Amino acid sequence: MTEVQLQEFKLDPDSELRFEVESKNEKVVLEVKSGYAELFGTELVKGKPYEFHTGAKVAVFTWHGCTVELRGRTETIYLNVHAALEQQRVAAEQEGARGPVTMVVGPGDVGKSTLVRILLNYAVRMGRRPIFVDLDIGQGHISVPGTIGALLVERPASIEEGFSQQAPLVYHFGHKSPSDNLELYNTIVSRLAEVIAERCEKNKKVTVEKILKGDYSLKMKKIIMDSCILPTLTYSSQTWIFTNIIKNKIRSCQHAMERSILKLRRIDKKRNTDIRNKTKLVDALQHTMTLKWKWAGHIARYQDKRWTTQTTNWPGPSGKRHRGRQKKRWADDIVKIAGKNWTTTAQNRHNWKKMEEAFTRTGAIQ
Repeated sequence: MTEVQLQEFKLDPDSELRFEVESKNEKVVLEVKSGYAELFGTELVKGKPYEFHTGAKVAVFTWHGCTVELRGRTETIYLNVHAALEQQRVAAEQEGARGPVTMVVGPGDVGKSTLVRILLNYAVRMGRRPIFVDLDIGQGHISVPGTIGALLVERPASIEEGFSQQAPLVYHFGHKSPSDNLELYNTIVSRLAEVIAERCEKNKKVTVEKILKGDYSLKMKKIIMDSCILPTLTYSSQTWIFTNIIKNKIRSCQHAMERSILKLRRIDKKRNTDIRNKTKLVDALQHTMTLKWKWAGHIARYQDKRWTTQTTNWPGPSGKRHRGRQKKRWADDIVKIAGKNWTTTAQNRHNWKKMEEAFTRTGAIQ
């Protein structure tokens, strides 16, 4: 359901507030709370509510500054539709099926384009790549009026220019209404659907599971693991606190991937060391700890006041952690190897490099 919301805006001198009422049978109430404002040259009375209905495009201007209040309904149902679609996408992804297909229909000037734009932007922000199909030949959101088309949306729409128009699929109809040549309209719509279906089939999402369990060579799987999956798995690991839980999660994740590569199951009872000897993968835990050790050395050798150095050396309020904070600090595992004065030790690159092996030894296969 929609709900009435109230918003207050403080306008600086020589500034303007613009808004539109797009939803059908809705209204927005404007009221000047303080200062002076005008609407297209007409001064607005302070404390008097002004109602604006569907189709209104309003620009409130102030010479001296003012505070205005807007009351209207927000379309939370848009968010509900997005949530429902996302649930269907997740379910389709798990089942390896095609995602949801949504058609937006209705009379003119009721906000169809606005709804479509919102849903597309929300989908992209969730990491999806929806296909926008425009069958409204009177508007032509993808190309010029008189055409229908489809567009793969990979990033949110630009505020000024809308969605990126790179490589759209467009068919020319040449009339203002489908009724002018219904047979031709049905033909090009059918052709558009066929092409979209073909492209969807060719561009199916390839998951990590499909790659690891597929019939690719072991060499190819190793390349994909080391060059694509490992960097993703260990992204920003320089900032991690390596608790036993974190270490076990990294080990378990990589062991599961290696079993998938060799098409093994737990019931086969193969030792992790034997599996590693066959896959010859880079150890994920040792890799992450190496990255952290090197990053710690870089931070210690910085002589300026960059934020990374300051946050690392910051002792916290009164030098103690308050109740509720993490039990382990970022530098605790480094201190175990290099001592409390590890920042001084790190100044010598050669000695710091020697100590790296002792630090990363805890990442050995278990």
